[in-house]
Amino acid sequence: MVNYLLIQRKLLKHESVEFNKVERYMAQIEEKTDYCPLAMASLLLSSKWDLIIISNLITGPKHFQELKKLISMGIEGEITPASLSRVLKRLQESNLVEREVILKDLEPVEILYHATPMAKDLQPVLEELRKWGDKYSDKLFFKEKFQ
Repeated sequence: MVNYLLIQRKLLKHESVEFNKVERYMAQIEEKTDYCPLAMASLLLSSKWDLIIISNLITGPKHFQELKKLISMGIEGEITPASLSRVLKRLQESNLVEREVILKDLEPVEILYHATPMAKDLQPVLEELRKWGDKYSDKLFFKEKFQ
């Protein structure tokens, strides 16, 4: 059974979701009328960094700095440490990313981020998005910004 209060709390924490949108979707879910799973997924994955972070974590666990470096190599530009931290926390709250703290003598010595099984289920979707992006990259209106 879906925990609707948990979904509502997670959506409200999402930085780009307006409260009235969350309220409307939660009412639709509770009433089970006109609920669109695609709309819910797009709300949860609407940050420009979400899919890029998940894509990098699907290939294996990463340290914070390693993830920052991988993400900043793309055309999206450089992500600040504060933004990366904020997005990782939100993805953890959405059960898409796990944070593993490795202890030695009860002291944290290493922190790794992992894609959860739910995030790994996005792999075929991400592969199709890559193919679509590759197919239409010459038609994208912003392409000249990156040449």
